[in-house]
Parts: sequence; structure tokens; C-alpha cells
Amino acid sequence: MTVLDKAKLQKVVEAEESAIIHDSKTGEVIAVVLRCVCGDPGILEWVTSIIQENVGWRRNVRVCV
Repeated sequence: MTVLDKAKLQKVVEAEESAIIHDSKTGEVIAVVLRCVCGDPGILEWVTSIIQENVGWRRNVRVCV
């Protein structure tokens, strides 16, 4: 499990904000926060499950593409 070091944060995305965060050196997108895009609980549950599954794959070095 990765532990977040809050002292190293450079941007706090507030509860009502959306943001696309880029690596300052490479310009690569490293995080996306989208708020209030969809109010349908079923779709939100589905999207959440997809995100959780894919985050698990990225953390597992045994996954081969």
C-alpha cells in the first residue's frame, strides 16, 4: 500500500473542483479528478468498479500486456 505524504502535495483539489494534473517534468497526465459528471448511482457504481479493478492491475507486477 502506498502511503500519501501530505507534505509533498502541491495541489489540493477541493470537493467542488475538477482537475487534470500533469507531471511538471514530463507533461504526462498523472491524475484526473472529475466531479458532478453523472448523478446516476448505477453508472457511478459501474465506473467505480472499473477504476478499482484497473488500479489493482497497475499495482500487480504479474500483469503482462
